[in-house]
Amino acid sequence: MVFFCNQTSLKSSSLIYPFFLGVTGLHRFSKSPNMASRNLILGSSRTTFDAISRPAGLQFLRCFSSTAFRDAKHHVVKFNYTNPELHETLKEIREKIIIPSYLTEDQKKKVYDYRFEKELEYDPVVLDVDGEEFKFGFINPRKDVPNTKVLVQKAVNDMRTKADLSNAAPLLEGLKQAKRSVDWRIYSKLVRRAGLADATKLMVELATKVERTNFRLIHSETVNNLLCWIQKKALDSQWDKKETLKALEQVNKVIEAMEEKEENHPTGMSWNEGMTLRKVPLYRDPQVLAARLHLAAVLAVKYHGAKDTNGVVTKYANEVLALWPEDAGLLGLHPELAYSKQQDMGYLTRSSGRSFGWYAAPLLHGFKLAAQVVEPELAEALRKRAALVEYEIKQTKLEFESLDMWNALFESKIEPGTEEDA
Repeated sequence: MVFFCNQTSLKSSSLIYPFFLGVTGLHRFSKSPNMASRNLILGSSRTTFDAISRPAGLQFLRCFSSTAFRDAKHHVVKFNYTNPELHETLKEIREKIIIPSYLTEDQKKKVYDYRFEKELEYDPVVLDVDGEEFKFGFINPRKDVPNTKVLVQKAVNDMRTKADLSNAAPLLEGLKQAKRSVDWRIYSKLVRRAGLADATKLMVELATKVERTNFRLIHSETVNNLLCWIQKKALDSQWDKKETLKALEQVNKVIEAMEEKEENHPTGMSWNEGMTLRKVPLYRDPQVLAARLHLAAVLAVKYHGAKDTNGVVTKYANEVLALWPEDAGLLGLHPELAYSKQQDMGYLTRSSGRSFGWYAAPLLHGFKLAAQVVEPELAEALRKRAALVEYEIKQTKLEFESLDMWNALFESKIEPGTEEDA
């Protein structure tokens, strides 16, 4: 008997191959009795992986393979291809790392086993994932599986615009599905890219959806860099009320995500030779909490006549001061060993001219503004910490981002205003 395929049902092939096969011929390929009912086999190409769009007649494609379909339970990631270099990298990650992770364990054993290479040429493993169908031939683990770390690094390097960075979420979701770990330095690089592209909101969303993205805020550098970029956006708007409120909301979302989802953001302690290097988790770190004090103080001074109308500035100031030692600057919040280059806080001391001022200047600015708003006793405590931080800043030669941040904050003075001035 001859079976002819409808040409439109197979987008990956422009030719249809009829075969005359009897029951005896079918048994050469499989000992399964069910195979006797299959009268048509489509010879696949020798490529390792072939993805096609879901045809209208799904049941028709199934007759081409003796391997059962598997409907994946989860949504398969799709990328927004925004530039050619990023397109090629994300395509390779999707096809060679993410999609194969949806195979069952038995299917994986088969496609990665050279003993099935010939069989898979004419009888590939066919996988249905979220409306897409994929065919797998033999995958050589040594030659066909790319280095995840190298590809992810390349993808992040190619993310230059907000549109490019919209791919960060599906990329991280896909890597989590594939059980591929991501170095925390990739997260830091994503934060920097997002800051430069005015896309910090995307990073906040990654953190709040950590169960899906695995974007874990576990290092001080990543967290505080994100908070600085959020503040910088409000600063660049000349402290526009809407933008500053939005920035305060984002800062609070980051802090709340670390606290409420601590099992996914294990920001607890760093250890070295049995000594605790971090005294508190990141969501209780005064350096982190100072970001929202800064933004609340800006709003109070600029839009409420330097009055703490809702008590928020006082609340945030008390939180910071309760955790900030009276005789400590920014470099004295943790044990000295924590600031070595290899440890958690080392980012503040290496290349200090480029980095320290970037993190310290917003903090100092916030302390000085908050001191104009709160009660005298609290204001004096803030000024004392501010003087120590300012001394530390003056010991460094501000360069690049640090210098830009300092100039933007302190060259344009915020004059007290009222709600009507906004």
